[in-house]
Amino acid sequence: MKLCQAAAIALLASATSGSLAQSNVRDAQKHCWSENIGYLNWHDAGEYSTSQGVRVHSTFLSGFAWGENTGFINFGDGSPGTSGGTTYGNATGADFGVNRDTNTNGLSGLAWAENLGWINFTLPSLPVEQRPRVDPVSRRLRGFAWSENTGWINLDHGVVFIGLFLEAIGPRPYLRFEDSPFATQSFTWFHLETFEDRMLNTPGLTASHGGVINRTFNRPENDVDSVDADDGVIDGSGLGGTSWYYYLPPNDISVRFDFDAGVLGTYPTHAGVVWTDGNGVTFEAFDAAGHSLGTISANTSDGSSFGATTEDRFYGVVNETGISAIVMHAQSGIEVDHVQYGRSCPECAADFNRNCIVNTSDFFDFLTAFFGVAPSADVNEDGFVNSQDFFDFLAVFFAGCE
Repeated sequence: MKLCQAAAIALLASATSGSLAQSNVRDAQKHCWSENIGYLNWHDAGEYSTSQGVRVHSTFLSGFAWGENTGFINFGDGSPGTSGGTTYGNATGADFGVNRDTNTNGLSGLAWAENLGWINFTLPSLPVEQRPRVDPVSRRLRGFAWSENTGWINLDHGVVFIGLFLEAIGPRPYLRFEDSPFATQSFTWFHLETFEDRMLNTPGLTASHGGVINRTFNRPENDVDSVDADDGVIDGSGLGGTSWYYYLPPNDISVRFDFDAGVLGTYPTHAGVVWTDGNGVTFEAFDAAGHSLGTISANTSDGSSFGATTEDRFYGVVNETGISAIVMHAQSGIEVDHVQYGRSCPECAADFNRNCIVNTSDFFDFLTAFFGVAPSADVNEDGFVNSQDFFDFLAVFFAGCE
């Protein structure tokens, strides 16, 4: 594969406002804790109206956090200067910030506070489970960061943590469903449309344009580009599978996939699609009200239309208030595959049984765990199940979930 141009990412912020102006940290879960400096607020940092709060992008962080004892903490200006504008170099003060690995979700790099100095997120000496990272399953941050002047900053607490409201994912290499960021997550419901039955027929999904193509069905030419593993073997070719294709010259080709909340019961919180062929790709998502959540643009085309799969990329979004549609735009014919969508709920201590609803069942399920001294009843994660966990759960239960 020839990477024609590195991803130009406008991480799903508003389509009309700058990406730094809107934090995707949840207001109800916006604090982390340090023994030496107290709480740090990642959601609404204060006076910097154009960069208020921290935003977690696909490959980097941006914006400001605030601590009463530290002042503002700068996670990056949102304009990384290396890797085609996708990561901060952290070699000079002109290009610093916290980066995010697209494969592992690990965080690295540096944040800066006038009153603290550098805060380090690159901590390879820590055990893997303690390194700072994005947890896409629970939609929160985990691990620890380090400051020479203050010590450890805890992102790993069970009650006081940084929860994420919206997340864009991609472009991410994809040869099989196991490459999907959704493959290892738990969902209340989940659907994957591979088109391998030569139909679009998963529940609650419709397409605005296009149709299935398959060499033995309706496309004898060698220009089908399905997901590599769909023909049963990963061999660098998508010719043996089925995909979804649309072409209407001369330009601005778009395929929109809509989700029907009436059929599904509610809108999905996770949605994505795999781009397999076309040029000048832009992925766009829409919230439950039909408003654009913004775009991710990239061009990873290898210039061939004969089934090569090393260029294939996953694009997706997580939005806990619901996703009504996703759209793939291109400058020429566009081919996609593996439309996937499901519903999950963010981590919330009050939703003890994780069914996305806070009600008396959560209370009684907690009591069962508490009297059984189950590890899950250790609400405050101090290593003990005792009366303090009971009172802590009562507090979060009556506070509910955002």
